[in-house]
Amino acid sequence: MFDISFGEMMVVGVVALVVIGPERLPKVARTVGSFVGKAQRYATQVRNDINAQIELEELRKTQQEIRDAAQQFEQSISQEIKAAETEVAHIHQQVDEIRADLNQIEANTESDPGQSPSAAEQNLPAHMENPDVDAEEQALRNQQMDLFANRSPDPTTSAKSG
Repeated sequence: MFDISFGEMMVVGVVALVVIGPERLPKVARTVGSFVGKAQRYATQVRNDINAQIELEELRKTQQEIRDAAQQFEQSISQEIKAAETEVAHIHQQVDEIRADLNQIEANTESDPGQSPSAAEQNLPAHMENPDVDAEEQALRNQQMDLFANRSPDPTTSAKSG
């Protein structure tokens, strides 16, 4: 701590013995020892307090980082929830449009019961038609719908053919 060698301590001890005298030297040594002990305890306490303050500051910093991360996570989740709610609302709107279209088709087929399903499909609203389907594929789909519409639901005819 003070970088005093053993030889220097011996010189100080001999000088103290000469100056103080042999009778009072043990009492003075005890007093000096207790002061040195108190100084060491005080230094240790100060060092521990500084370390505690440093740890406390680190904990506060970590706590703030965790709070920031939690807030960012909460904002991210809120954005995802809003996006999902928007998507669900869009899907509900599409379902309502499809229901309205189906009701319109049903009303058209009820008004003309002799109309085949392929003819009813020709009355579909524009947004229900598939623009990616070419004319040949659409004709094939119409033929398939005609076949399904003309097929009898009698189970005996299907058993004879199989």
